Amino acid sequence: MRVLSSFLQGLVNIFFSARFRVEGDSMLPALRQGESVLVVRTRFRWNRLRRGDVAVFER
Repeated sequence: MRVLSSFLQGLVNIFFSARFRVEGDSMLPALRQGESVLVVRTRFRWNRLRRGDVAVFER
């Protein structure tokens, strides 16, 4: 059961979410340098971005 749980968690992390670390002060005051952010990758497909939402771009 533990193996299945770990496998499913891995699939969710790969396809639906990602963890990012903030680099620099460009996101102040919302996010500080070094903080981790969990990003839901599929949200923008269902809802439009609104003022105050944080958008993450990968390099």
